[in-house]
Amino acid sequence: MGETIIDYRPLARTAVRKSLAVKKGENVIVETWNHGLPIAREIIFALRDVGANSLLLLEDEETYWRSVEGLAPNKLGNVGSHEWAAMKEADCYVFLPGPADIARVRKAGRKYRAATSYNTTWYRNAEKWGIRGVRLSLGYATPERAAAYGLDADAWRRMLLDASALDPKVLQGPGKKIQRALRGKGRVEVTAPNGTDFTFDLPDRSVWLTDGVTDAEDVKEGNNMSNLPGGTVSSTVDETSGDGVFIADRPGAYLGKWMKGISFEFKDGRLKEYHVREGGERVGEDFREEKNATKQRLSSFIVGLNPAIRYGFLQDTLAAGAFHLGFGDNEEDGGKNKGDFYLGGTLSNATVAVDGKEILRGGKVL
Repeated sequence: MGETIIDYRPLARTAVRKSLAVKKGENVIVETWNHGLPIAREIIFALRDVGANSLLLLEDEETYWRSVEGLAPNKLGNVGSHEWAAMKEADCYVFLPGPADIARVRKAGRKYRAATSYNTTWYRNAEKWGIRGVRLSLGYATPERAAAYGLDADAWRRMLLDASALDPKVLQGPGKKIQRALRGKGRVEVTAPNGTDFTFDLPDRSVWLTDGVTDAEDVKEGNNMSNLPGGTVSSTVDETSGDGVFIADRPGAYLGKWMKGISFEFKDGRLKEYHVREGGERVGEDFREEKNATKQRLSSFIVGLNPAIRYGFLQDTLAAGAFHLGFGDNEEDGGKNKGDFYLGGTLSNATVAVDGKEILRGGKVL
């Protein structure tokens, strides 16, 4: 039996007309891998339908892996001035992520990180040039990734399509209230029935609402790339803070493997210890190899908002009422922690209070 045939036209129209509100005459870059071409074709058509100018960038998976596995690290992850020039002239960017084969990412290790070393520069340039972007999470739902994690690929795609079709207003109401609560300085307390009791401080930085829409306000705040489906409020933390124990009740996905039983303890803003009961061998290697001391500092958090997201796939952090907290690198999000290491955990039933006022109670958005 072949793969289920999916009509991507509604998703393309949502991305072009709602997520980016593309106007006639605007320049739009569409970046995809081979597996995303059926979606990219519909995106290109939808762009032409509104009178926009499209440019398609294709990363060929076979050539990509031949390069990563056969070339020296210094020959990977280089972006030419011609590509930056095209990006500088673009108004919008649509990204269908890859690669499809997550098992090869795990095997490639540091060479894969070398191939993606331009990421921080890309986001800085997107902010500098005022680009409105959207990342389509459907690009992650490949047969290879589904097989690696033991997921039903068709059910995963249907869930993402349903969640992408959600009216942004459903997310904006509670999202903006939580966003306001997390702005400025403050103390956040996280508790859960499994023994989680953790506090950290807010650093008075940008707090991002991803509602599937990237508008002028997002661009002004430096949030140039939204996710579709949307449904999170996120920010960095005060990296010198963090006290207590955090015990995740959801597994974490890491390079084609599930990590179960994630927990960590902080004292006076410094990592005391962390544990991964099952599947943590690779993250342990990465932790030991990372030389930057900020790997031991608290990083960032995410509050989930999307009622159409179901737990059990790779988008647990988007589920309404989910709370995610991690430590390690947060430079890409505007934080002070540099390096390649990051580990986080997600709770489905957390109670979260900001300066004593609850925003989540038992995994429910207030």
